[in-house]
Amino acid sequence: MKRICVIGDDLVAGIGDPRALGWVGRVIARTRFASAPAVMPLAVPGETTAGLAARWESEVNARISSSDTLHMVVAVGAADVPSGLSTPRSRLNLANIVDRARERGIST
Repeated sequence: MKRICVIGDDLVAGIGDPRALGWVGRVIARTRFASAPAVMPLAVPGETTAGLAARWESEVNARISSSDTLHMVVAVGAADVPSGLSTPRSRLNLANIVDRARERGIST
């Protein structure tokens, strides 16, 4: 089965969306697939890239099996700014997420 995990913060969760679709729901609703994938938004509102880097792999592991084709979207917001994380640290956190996903054969 094809699975798409979308990891991120408020943007993924759809906070404040009166239709409760959020960014993920709106993109999926407008995307054509040969066969419908299982789409899993894995959001923690207000999360920094450091928090995301610490949790994404266990969240994804809990939702996949070895026979799945897995894709992952990394959708971060602005939580790093008020938390005081520097731009280089944020970039490193994102690079580590993408590198680890690549090592596992997960397309991002």
